[in-house]
Amino acid sequence: MNILGMNYELLLLPYRKMKKEGEMDYLAQTITICSDNSKSIQETSMLHEIIEAIDLMLELKLDHDKICQLEVGLYQTLSANGVDLSPLFRG
Repeated sequence: MNILGMNYELLLLPYRKMKKEGEMDYLAQTITICSDNSKSIQETSMLHEIIEAIDLMLELKLDHDKICQLEVGLYQTLSANGVDLSPLFRG
C-alpha cells in the first residue's frame, strides 16, 4: 500500500500474535491488522493505521483521541456512501 509515496507491506496476523487491533511501523514500513476481527473492524483498523502513518510523515502531531475520531468519522462516511474499502487489503 502506498501512503504519501512510501510503500507499506500489509500483514494480517491473529490476535494471539498481536495483542491489539492494528499497528503501523514506520521504520519497517508495515501495517499489521488483526485477522481474527470482522471485516468492518479490520477496515476501520486499517483506516486508523493509515491516519497514524500520515500523521507521522506530515508531522501533524495529532493526539491519539483525534486519530480515533478521524478513523470513526472517515469509516462511517465512506461505508455509508458505498465506498468499498476491501482494495486496501490487496496491498
